Amino acid sequence: MFVISKKKKTLRVVTLASSILLVGATTGFAADAPAWKKTGDIPVTVKLTDVLPEGVSGGTIYVSIQTRQDYRSMKGFGGVIKHAEAGDMTRTYHVDEPGEYSVSIWHDRDDDGRFSMTETYQVLDSWGASGTPPENASPTFDDVKVSVPSMGTTLSIDMINPTSPS
Repeated sequence: MFVISKKKKTLRVVTLASSILLVGATTGFAADAPAWKKTGDIPVTVKLTDVLPEGVSGGTIYVSIQTRQDYRSMKGFGGVIKHAEAGDMTRTYHVDEPGEYSVSIWHDRDDDGRFSMTETYQVLDSWGASGTPPENASPTFDDVKVSVPSMGTTLSIDMINPTSPS
């Protein structure tokens, strides 16, 4: 997912890791101060596929649902799943109005409270996003947006599970 050519590997990984770190910062903040999270009455059901828990708790999963205006900020909807379960997981969150939203997922697999990477920026935690995130660049809102009608929506997000360095 992160690399197409060996020559540009570091730049592409750093670019993607930077955008994922922002997701981690946004969703990580949610665990410390849940007041950031808005709420509403329109259901957004998120199905995560291929969740790979680690450790006793399975690792914490942070779900961030944001409008274009709030994209990559400390604002939005969503929540925290304190114990990951192997395989598929489904949770429902609520937004306040119909429109376009991005859904970003960070699975803190080792539950260390930070987006884990090696010294060469190889991502170790799992992550996922709605829409179609690019393989070798930081996603824009248009890449990951989904439409949420007034009756709500259900979407599936395939988790990206990096392997541990050998």
